[in-house]
Amino acid sequence: MNRVFFGAVVAALLLGCTLCAQEPTTHEVSFPSGDAAWTITFGEDRGGAATQRADSAKEKTVAGQVAKIEIVRMADGRHDIVNYANGSKAEIWWPARAGLVVFRMDGERANAFRSGYFDGQRYDAAAFQWVSRDTFLGMETFGGRSCRHYVFEQMLVGGEKIVFQAWIDNQTNRPVALKVGGGAAGVFAFDLPLPDRAYAPDSEFAAALERCREALVPRKSYGR
Repeated sequence: MNRVFFGAVVAALLLGCTLCAQEPTTHEVSFPSGDAAWTITFGEDRGGAATQRADSAKEKTVAGQVAKIEIVRMADGRHDIVNYANGSKAEIWWPARAGLVVFRMDGERANAFRSGYFDGQRYDAAAFQWVSRDTFLGMETFGGRSCRHYVFEQMLVGGEKIVFQAWIDNQTNRPVALKVGGGAAGVFAFDLPLPDRAYAPDSEFAAALERCREALVPRKSYGR
């Protein structure tokens, strides 16, 4: 066999093996099920530097000033504590199967909303539904862990876009980080201790939920 031809064949095979090694065997995202507690901490990217600018002039920054989100999900619902960079806090209660969310900022009245308004703040398995082979970009190291890196662009009205990035641990399939727009990546920590008992919302939260339920009840139309 011609030596030049043989060398070309070997080089092609080696390149093919390298590309195969970069292609993961799965694109699964494994999120804790059942009762669980986890946090998302913002402020640093995979290199340890703060990320305060958008990746491009056309990318919409949506991260806001959230520093950390603490989440506890138990049988009767889910309770979030949102810690902001300025020291203020908010509470979010997600009642089980209610389709509603109760939100309260420090010092303000609790109000209930349709849960769809908070879809961008779930930070659970629903936040990674776009992760697939089609959005896989390559292998990267994030926080010392070998991760699969995924990127998805969502176009908005006016030519702006939101870029979603996810880093998934290649061994456990657990989310390592999620970055939305030009803000800092949110780094996940799982398997945290659960409280001794299920979270029970206080009377103000319960009253806000009841007000919202009553407002959503169809009213009878008289005279028709």
